[in-house]
Amino acid sequence: MEDNRLLRKSRILIAADNFRLITPLTDSLSKIQIHVRLTVSKQATAVYSDWLPDLIIVDLQTQFDHGIACLTQLKSIVQDAVPILALTGPDAVASRQAALSQGAKDILSLPCDAAEALARVRNLLELRCLHQRLRQPDATMISQDHHQTHDIQSNFCQRLARLVVYRDRDTGTHAMRMSHYAAALGRAAGLTAVESDLLQQACPLHDIGKIAIPDRILLKPAPLDSDEWSMMQTHTTIGADLLAGDDSALLRIAHDTALTHHEKWDGSGYPQGLSGESIPLVGRITAICDVFDALTSVRPYKPAWPVKDAVAAICQQGGRHFEPRLVKAFCTILPELLAIKAHYTEPKTVA
Repeated sequence: MEDNRLLRKSRILIAADNFRLITPLTDSLSKIQIHVRLTVSKQATAVYSDWLPDLIIVDLQTQFDHGIACLTQLKSIVQDAVPILALTGPDAVASRQAALSQGAKDILSLPCDAAEALARVRNLLELRCLHQRLRQPDATMISQDHHQTHDIQSNFCQRLARLVVYRDRDTGTHAMRMSHYAAALGRAAGLTAVESDLLQQACPLHDIGKIAIPDRILLKPAPLDSDEWSMMQTHTTIGADLLAGDDSALLRIAHDTALTHHEKWDGSGYPQGLSGESIPLVGRITAICDVFDALTSVRPYKPAWPVKDAVAAICQQGGRHFEPRLVKAFCTILPELLAIKAHYTEPKTVA
């Protein structure tokens, strides 16, 4: 009920060149009495300036060039972090990447069910509310202490992380394990309490760039071929682009983890081929935690590895994939990591 009140108070501008294609979406929004205004792509900037919506939805399905031009123009004038949701077809890889590069904060592939569409819209509107509180503190906000401000920033990151959960059908437990693994390993590696807490809040965003990866790749129940793997690798730079430009310590850490968690100690990783200490420490920490969780979790293409086998694989990669000092710290705190793993287990599937 509370979520629907947020939606009803919000105004959504939808820019499209074929309203028939988005009828299911507009019908879903109208059922909860949300304020929606439709316009064609070429008039979107004028309508935006006149109406000042809380969320903009741009359809790229019919007139792709018009849609991208619309995004480019909106990017130059949109104020107060008004989020943009781009609509694409199910396999429109170029459209997804172009939309994200022009400022879209999420991608919705059509057709989709009403529940997913409303969840994405609600999540972006919540992000707008949180971003306004972060960027435009009023007198009450100024009087709040550090812990209250930190809570708002943490909530902001959690909302962003939900975008990945929606995209890859994850239950959210991967993000929870990752955040606690990273904080624990960060403490063992010498991060201060404040630094490890920031890493815990930022770590769930390490895969935010996956919102641009097509379902046929992201959800493929088999190993990826070379072209698919090349596409998957772009989630690091896309994620970094989405998180760039913010001056908060939390989002700077989130940017670094998104960009560098697939770099390797010996320089053989991606996307930049960084090596050794040129890789930010938060990226090095996240790399070990991500591999440990991936190995010990069920994936569409593999069963979970036994913990002892996963630990052995990580130890073998010391000096190659991982910083040797962090591998040693990882082994030292393994009991703590296993306690985290036991606490944030995947829910049982009921047949």
